[in-house]
Amino acid sequence: MSKEHERRLQARKSLVDWAMRLNDQAAEWDLESVKHLVVLNAAGVAGSTTLLANGANAAALKRALVIVLALFGAGVILAVLNLTLASRSFDTMAKDIHQRIETELDGDWSVPIDAHVFRPPEKGRKMNQWGVRVAVASAVCAVIATGFLTYTLFN
Repeated sequence: MSKEHERRLQARKSLVDWAMRLNDQAAEWDLESVKHLVVLNAAGVAGSTTLLANGANAAALKRALVIVLALFGAGVILAVLNLTLASRSFDTMAKDIHQRIETELDGDWSVPIDAHVFRPPEKGRKMNQWGVRVAVASAVCAVIATGFLTYTLFN
């Protein structure tokens, strides 16, 4: 086996390992973030709905509970959007790495391997950043709704 062939095989292995780690991170991120955000916000929806159904008599309390219910509901929707954005962004990044393998390593062997094949993927990065923002927005909805509900019930 030639020296260049060994270098290409090692570079290929490194990139494949990187893509696999991205896939693993995507699965873990999706599961953990959605699990926590959906459970938190869905519990808020359930609790708010229960309070409304069990005779919140004062008009001010009913209005407050509707606001809280809307905030928790928005949190659930944002959590699901976060799942979608995170999943798609990690998938896009992994595809970018696989494309590098095909074009840079499996192509013309007369061209030396350039270090740019190991740069972080650009494709999917903005989607990932939006996913983080959406996750934060979901958490903020839960915090505001919880604070507002606590304030309303104890005042």
